[in-house]
Amino acid sequence: FRNCKMWGVRQFLVLGAMARASGSDNLVETSSAAQVLFFDLDAAVATESLDYHEQLLAFVFEGLVNKAGAQSPTIQFNAAFMNFDWPGSDLHWREYFSTTGRVQYHNVTDATLCGLVTGGDPNKQISGAVVYNPLLAGGDAETWALPIAVTLAAQQSLLPMTAAMRLRHPCLAALPVIKDLGVEPWAANETAAWEWAFETLLPGASTTVAYNLYHYEPQIHTDPQSNATLANVDYAVQQKAFIMNFRTTGNPASQVNPLFSQALTGMEPLFSVFGWTDDEFGFVWMATSSGAAPDGTRNASARGGGGAVFCSFATPNLSFWKLLTIPGRSTARALPVFDRGMKLDRTKSYVLIETNEGDTPRIVVSAFSKSWTDPRRGSLPVSWAIDPALGEQFPALFDYFASTAGVNDSFISGPGGCGYVYYGRMTDLQIQTFATRCGRLMKDYGPAVIDTYGQTGSSQLNTRSVLANFSLYAAESGTAPEMYISQPTGVIKYAYYDCQDTLNQYLPDGTPIVCTKSGIFYIPGALGHTPCPSCTLSDRINAVAATRTTHPLFITVYGGLKWTADTADPATEFWTLWGATIDKLDTDIIAVGAQEMARLAKEARVL
Repeated sequence: FRNCKMWGVRQFLVLGAMARASGSDNLVETSSAAQVLFFDLDAAVATESLDYHEQLLAFVFEGLVNKAGAQSPTIQFNAAFMNFDWPGSDLHWREYFSTTGRVQYHNVTDATLCGLVTGGDPNKQISGAVVYNPLLAGGDAETWALPIAVTLAAQQSLLPMTAAMRLRHPCLAALPVIKDLGVEPWAANETAAWEWAFETLLPGASTTVAYNLYHYEPQIHTDPQSNATLANVDYAVQQKAFIMNFRTTGNPASQVNPLFSQALTGMEPLFSVFGWTDDEFGFVWMATSSGAAPDGTRNASARGGGGAVFCSFATPNLSFWKLLTIPGRSTARALPVFDRGMKLDRTKSYVLIETNEGDTPRIVVSAFSKSWTDPRRGSLPVSWAIDPALGEQFPALFDYFASTAGVNDSFISGPGGCGYVYYGRMTDLQIQTFATRCGRLMKDYGPAVIDTYGQTGSSQLNTRSVLANFSLYAAESGTAPEMYISQPTGVIKYAYYDCQDTLNQYLPDGTPIVCTKSGIFYIPGALGHTPCPSCTLSDRINAVAATRTTHPLFITVYGGLKWTADTADPATEFWTLWGATIDKLDTDIIAVGAQEMARLAKEARVL
């Protein structure tokens, strides 16, 4: 469902060469700048042909060195194509923070794994090694030995490695082995291994952050997102998350994976699940269905607990972002509201484009697949989807967008508003817990337009009652949504969808619910192979608008960002496609931003 692909090792080379050519030129010297090491992981992968386990060790190293609670980050990677939304994003951030004087970078000069281990730990955070054997049980042990080793590594400041890695890299062989998991009596038995981990490691793990590694058969050979998930393990290690590696198969699933449930049974309400999985839909439902109740009762999520998903494959350097501070501020700025104040014209229809799902820290790490950095930003109304929960989790990252937003930039809170959930599969107590957080976050950070990623009810009858309750709870804690946007996600069996025949609906208090037609959802993919993508898209928008009778229609288009590292038709590039589409719209259709549409849609309601 997520439109992403992962590039191979050899395709890392071009951008890595660019990174190495950039060196340390044009850095601003300032005493107040954070002193940060910069390691070219892209070059190390290419030069040494580092495999999955070696790359994983590098990210574990980053998470340990960027120790939770430190005053500033110690190291940042150039991960290049491990961030396939925008492989050049790490170089962009380096240039931005260098030229603004916020970070003074120092290159780790030896771009090898041993160069990282010996030159990237100035504060001596690494205390030894934990060895695991992925070859036990006919090779099946990899699926439990590796995540268990990483969990132990996070708790004891160790680097996880195999015997083969110690033979290949002298710096790893030089580390004292603090724990050899391969000799444990449970090492070749999956059930016994996880029982040991739950008993020994789970009590010392975070109760607010969980992580699923998504490294198991057959997906490690068939789904690029599986291998890409390791790029986020630095944050999981930094936060001492319990490293799961569990399937969430089922759409809908009949029950929560027992291992998944046991790992999360004591998690605090509103815990965050990072990483990814084989089944997005089961993942979200199982996260919501797990954890403790607000009173601390374990494994009682239905009483008001439950977690939310933050899609984070292909999302490097979150441990860096967690520690980076904002000059003169302790919190991120609120996202600005853009509204030109145009008057409602009942003879017109209004359209916005929502760029992406907003549950993903990976899309903001990539600066919205580079589209945010394009000089054409500001020339057209665009609604960028970003989760206000990121304002608390990664203040400096969120603040970048709040402080650089300008004319024609508006914002939407991604699926669920403050974490990816399905309202229609939550109890009212869970809705209350979740909406209370969302109301506070929207008040502090914005935006107060929520993408529900589906119609949220379990049937057409209760959709509006679910959202009405959500608005009530959110208002009590801060701010109620000004508008809901739902998408044609009929394939998600946890999120009932019913708005194909009723494009615009309203809650009893007048809050609009605006729905997207399926033909303009997930563009450009939904447009198919067409010689003129903007012609196809504008024709479809014009066709929707032509159904207007006596009242204005409010239309949302979804997608447009480039989510792969492949070459693409230049006509589908975000700014080119949306600009050419607007030029071809009928004259009675006006392109607007999210906050403008929310206001106009409220004004358009006929009582």
